Amino acid sequence: MAPYIPFVPTEAFAIATEEEWHNAIFQNVNVSDEQAALLQTVTANAAESTTGRVRDWIGRLTLEISRHYDGYLQSLLREVESLHITVQNQQALVDSYKQQVDALPASTGSGHFPST
Repeated sequence: MAPYIPFVPTEAFAIATEEEWHNAIFQNVNVSDEQAALLQTVTANAAESTTGRVRDWIGRLTLEISRHYDGYLQSLLREVESLHITVQNQQALVDSYKQQVDALPASTGSGHFPST
């Protein structure tokens, strides 16, 4: 039986960088130098805050999901292993019964006696 390989979450969300925030806000916008500096600060703060929080949230969420499904998969693996053992035991029992029946003399037959 193949070994169990745990679930490893992949990166599902693309988190905007400070530069991407800046480009999205300043695209086709005419502002004064003072407004641009203020918006640059706001953009940097927003990027830093959301990037960290979103990254933490995604990390916690994917960890919780992976633990949840790892638990289910581990349980399923144990059930499959148990069923595999049960099938092997049943096969051994069938083989044993077959050997016992094969060892009976041919004259034993089905137990029916001929009528006279």
